Amino acid sequence: MRDNIFFLSDASYCDNAKTATIAVFNCFSKERFIKKLFDIKNSTIAEFLALSYAVKIADNMGYKNVVFVYDCRTLDVESLKIYITKNFRFKTFQFLWLCRNYLKEPDKIARQHTILKDSLNVKSVNMNDSFSNIEPINEFLSYGLKKVQNMILQYFKNSFEMTDYEVFQNYINGNYELKAIQKKRTTNIQLYRFFYHILPINERNKFYQYIIKAFPRIKNESHFKTKLKNNGLKKHIITITKSLEELNNHEKVIKGD
Repeated sequence: MRDNIFFLSDASYCDNAKTATIAVFNCFSKERFIKKLFDIKNSTIAEFLALSYAVKIADNMGYKNVVFVYDCRTLDVESLKIYITKNFRFKTFQFLWLCRNYLKEPDKIARQHTILKDSLNVKSVNMNDSFSNIEPINEFLSYGLKKVQNMILQYFKNSFEMTDYEVFQNYINGNYELKAIQKKRTTNIQLYRFFYHILPINERNKFYQYIIKAFPRIKNESHFKTKLKNNGLKKHIITITKSLEELNNHEKVIKGD
């Protein structure tokens, strides 16, 4: 059996622009991986996504015995362990917290790419720029409801949003009874609002009754049923499609020396 492969992960977060650069270093192959993220709410989420990114890379590379090293004490690694056990093929895996001094490689990669963006005086990123020559709304909705549902479900899985993945999957499969639904929490209220407004009108109330049982906080969102403007639709469409495109094309790899 091959010895454990160590993956180091770290993130560099820009609070003004709400963007992050996450980086992963494979200690065995010396490969460096980077990824740019948008609409990130805080540095803890960025660190969690960096660790999740390391898990996906290790799985894609076929490693069976891995150690994932991180430097943020506040990460919810227990929920990530449960998700990995259910969805990945590792024989053994473990998480190891170390102070930042031991994660110099991914920290340097993440910071270098953030500094590059800041040196160009880019304070925020317009996600619509790269889509200026197409009309994403009509194209996205032309996929049909079933494919759109599966794309949102895959987005939750890619983002390691385990609670949202389970809740949304149960709704798609019709695998629930309203009275038996347990209350949960989500940070994706606006994405559920987006889905509500792309549903056929006669299906919206059914979804709304389900989602407020799962996430009662949505009841307090007075604008949930207010029609989204095109810019709001585009934002969610681009977020979902970019996430899936990055998964299909695999992430950018920078070879080590």
